[in-house]
Amino acid sequence: MAIHTRSRALAMVLTLVVFGGAVAVAQQTGPSEASVTQAWRDFLHYIHVARPDVALAYGQELLKDQADARQLYTLSVETPGAYQTLARAENIESLAETVAALRKKIEEGYRQISQDPDRVLEAIDLLGGTLRQFGIGADRLKASGEYAVSMMVKRLGDSSITPLVRDRITRVLGELGREAVRPLTAALASPDPSVREAVCTALGQIGYAHAAPYLRERIADQRELDRVKAAATRALIAVTGNRQAAGVPVAQYYFDLAQTYYRGDQSILPDARFQTANVWYWGDLGVTYVEVPRAIFLDVYAMRLAREALKADKSYASAVTLWLQANLRKEANLPAGATDPTRDDAELPAAAYAKAAGAQYMQDVLAAALSAGETPVVSGAIQALRQTAGASNLASAPAGVTPLVAALTYPDRRVRLMAAETLANAMPDKPFQGSELVVAGLIESLHQTGRKTVLLIVPDSNDLNRFKDWIRAGGWDVVDAPDLGAALAKVDAMAGVDMVVIDSRVQSPGLGEAMDMIRKSPQLTLQPAVMLVAGPDLIRARQIDENDALAVMAEIDGLEAQGLQAAMATAEAAVTGDAPIGEQEAYQWVLRAASAIRLLALSGTQVFDLNRTREALEANLGGTPDDVKIACARALSVLPSGPAQQAVADLAASDPAEAVRIAAYQAAAESVRILGRQLTDGQCRAVVEVVQSTQSEAVRDAASELLGALNLPSQQIKDLILARE
Repeated sequence: MAIHTRSRALAMVLTLVVFGGAVAVAQQTGPSEASVTQAWRDFLHYIHVARPDVALAYGQELLKDQADARQLYTLSVETPGAYQTLARAENIESLAETVAALRKKIEEGYRQISQDPDRVLEAIDLLGGTLRQFGIGADRLKASGEYAVSMMVKRLGDSSITPLVRDRITRVLGELGREAVRPLTAALASPDPSVREAVCTALGQIGYAHAAPYLRERIADQRELDRVKAAATRALIAVTGNRQAAGVPVAQYYFDLAQTYYRGDQSILPDARFQTANVWYWGDLGVTYVEVPRAIFLDVYAMRLAREALKADKSYASAVTLWLQANLRKEANLPAGATDPTRDDAELPAAAYAKAAGAQYMQDVLAAALSAGETPVVSGAIQALRQTAGASNLASAPAGVTPLVAALTYPDRRVRLMAAETLANAMPDKPFQGSELVVAGLIESLHQTGRKTVLLIVPDSNDLNRFKDWIRAGGWDVVDAPDLGAALAKVDAMAGVDMVVIDSRVQSPGLGEAMDMIRKSPQLTLQPAVMLVAGPDLIRARQIDENDALAVMAEIDGLEAQGLQAAMATAEAAVTGDAPIGEQEAYQWVLRAASAIRLLALSGTQVFDLNRTREALEANLGGTPDDVKIACARALSVLPSGPAQQAVADLAASDPAEAVRIAAYQAAAESVRILGRQLTDGQCRAVVEVVQSTQSEAVRDAASELLGALNLPSQQIKDLILARE
């Protein structure tokens, strides 16, 4: 081994002699190591002192000068706090692109150093030399980390190596640390029992618990050799600290680890410095890996481990739930334009598995996602339930409420609207706990305008008007009230707002009790809040601010429009999910809610009080797109309400769009057939006048349908006939 190493060294010397001139030229023309180091330091310094314009120049210099990727990686490791500084700079718009490019280059430098096969092989060769050579080789392998495992395991499988080399490789494997656990557990699939035994020993030496399922599986395998089982048993005790660890079922170990990955526990997180992470396998060539976006790494491993739990115990229902949950989250977390290389081309989308799983599994997924606050998973679960489950599975629970009913009070608005629509379209025929929230959700859908709304609670009218102007200037709509009671009444009527702004000088109740009541309101419990604080209330406001993650305080003294808008932006940023609903999406929610209300009304449901939706439907008959007006008119036409019938008739008489007028006349006729004549005498005369008019034949034909449904006194039809002569 020593001769082999010397031969490599001699070859390197000869290479330097032959190509020395070229190296010298490169050193003269490329950036010096000192200049790159200084540019790196200056880049970080000007980020620290909030001079992004100057920092940008140094960052671009590091990229433009083609600074060596290995050197940049080394600098990033050797500079205390460098990665925290880069993370801060990523949030500065002018620096984000440059920082992303530098991160990519740093990552490339790490991979160049760690994955250099010649470097790794040379280090493995050194393990068989003198103690000094062993130390050098061990240090280099530790620097390569998980990337060294594949070649080290391959060398373990070489039957020609000496016992000394085998022991030293095993020893160094056990010193590679946490990152080596994943490739080492993949190596337990090696067909060579000597390799499996050495790997078990190394895993026990590393001592991290995420090796436990794989070790327990070796013990449970009836085909495994006794000496490998013994090594696995020792290692399992070492990593769990439990002498009875071999008594825990394999499936339980895999499921517990799957949950650990899904939660993202610190012990299993990949290197935070890089945008990708490695998923390890045993393949035809031994231990290998694929790179996946870091954003989906935890979900990929959670799915793999849940599947292993299910393989070990096909009755393990919780593993199915977790697999579905991780699959939905993985698809949602996948960065735009990225792919998941672990996904087979023939594999179905996550939504297809969710639909195929059935109502019970998806209710379990929904319950877990609601508890964890994982909005993309919540949305995916509801989408699956709305397409596959019936009312009995969605609305009723033996005790308490179903997860879908619980979703009606979820902080993300889209989730609330989707849950309400899903429950409405399921058409439950029996009352259930939380049924009143379905109507509230439909009303909330009808109130969507694509604009954000603030609930402003200010007792002084002058301050109220001033704050209102500032908030509107920031692009928000405002609903205002002088006290909390009036504010909550308005919120109940409109089924929700996007933010609360409250003056600390409110009375009956005061600020503290008012904030408590706001957080108990289903519509406001998880909405951001800005407290406008006067001097005497500062201490109380600070206490609230410390305990309410969604509350922000701004002192009234000296407050200007920009300060209030900045406080609102800070509060809004504290809310996860619930991105603003744009105008086009807002109208789609109105259309969907109107359709659901119409179907429910036609079903004759006694579960929901649909008359509560009337005012919200009527509000959409003016100033909205034609299809929205028509959908809301059709929903109003089947409500058991005289005012609803009258509102539809007014739309037919006044809307400028012929298509809307025709649809409204038809809807009004439907209402009359269902409910009887509820129009005023003036509205009835207006219908007759339209039929007698010179308007288009299509409009007069639709009005005639309504006139016939009204069944007016015979004299009126006689007059109509005579009027045509």
